[in-house]
Amino acid sequence: MDRIRAREQGVSTQEMWNELCDEVIESHLDLGEMDDDQVNETLKQALYLAWLEYIALAGEESDRAISEDPEAPRV
Repeated sequence: MDRIRAREQGVSTQEMWNELCDEVIESHLDLGEMDDDQVNETLKQALYLAWLEYIALAGEESDRAISEDPEAPRV
């Protein structure tokens, strides 16, 4: 998953992350870049688990980061 896209969309919970994963999969299906045979529970679970990496890399938000861009989504 694209961390930048997640931040831009204000993803801040596992549920929001999972919804974004589902949207990305659906868009690849709609564009014909993937087919239903490629989308399975293993793929979805791997994407859902990437939430842990996203949160670890996002780290805690500091007052300095907030003041730099107060309009930025908070993770």
